[in-house]
Amino acid sequence: LKYTKSYGPFEGWFYRFFIKRTLDKLPFLFVRGEDNLKEVQKLNLKIPVYAFPDISIALEPEKEDWAIRYLADIGVDTKRPIVGLTPSSVIANYREDNNICGFSHIKLCQEIIKFFQQKGRQVLLIPHSIDPVEKRNCDLYLSNRIYEELEDKTDVKIIPEALDYPKMKAIIGLLEFYITSRYHSLSSALSMCVPVVSLSWHIKYKDIMSLFLADFLAIDSKSTGLEDALYLIKKYYEDQHWFNKDEVKAKKEALVKQIDESISLLVNEINRSV
Repeated sequence: LKYTKSYGPFEGWFYRFFIKRTLDKLPFLFVRGEDNLKEVQKLNLKIPVYAFPDISIALEPEKEDWAIRYLADIGVDTKRPIVGLTPSSVIANYREDNNICGFSHIKLCQEIIKFFQQKGRQVLLIPHSIDPVEKRNCDLYLSNRIYEELEDKTDVKIIPEALDYPKMKAIIGLLEFYITSRYHSLSSALSMCVPVVSLSWHIKYKDIMSLFLADFLAIDSKSTGLEDALYLIKKYYEDQHWFNKDEVKAKKEALVKQIDESISLLVNEINRSV
């Protein structure tokens, strides 16, 4: 059995052949999002394929008091507005080609920090995928590099360690605005009703944002230049008519019901097999 996740891209007939043969052995397949569903349907699987939201939407955060104390301990003033920023080692490892991948991802993050410093905001770097062995795959290492290369470090702090999902979600819930390039941090922001834009590299970012918002910003890191990306981020921060907290909250409630349905299907299949 496989629970809800994103699949693809499927490049090359040989690879597609083995993926199709593997997935066809399942009783059914759950994918997260309509665009991802369309990609999977191109495989012409023999089994039923369903689109369901990611379960992270329904997971409860740690208590807000814990998050406030934690941020205070690392020097963040929770009485002042906080903007979150999550860089991605995945995007930083992609080839730079007139886009915001590679070193340009680092440069964009630094320019984002400068913009919010000028706005009098605190900026919190939130590494969401930490690899203690391989620096190349570690968002904490990347965040530290971004921080160390800043000319002005005023009001910039970093989450210095790996935290579990509920704790990260509680911290994200305290943000005024969030720019993230990690899927589950994006899920946290949306389900905590925090205005968020994404730096994406896969259709899964667009998929989850479209579940909550009619108008949203999911910047394709592979095809967008630095100046254009920065312009769009500023635009979506300065004019937030696209984000209605009450509507996002209502969408979450409906999505949780869909997640319950996916869990029921999974449990029924397990019971039938046992």
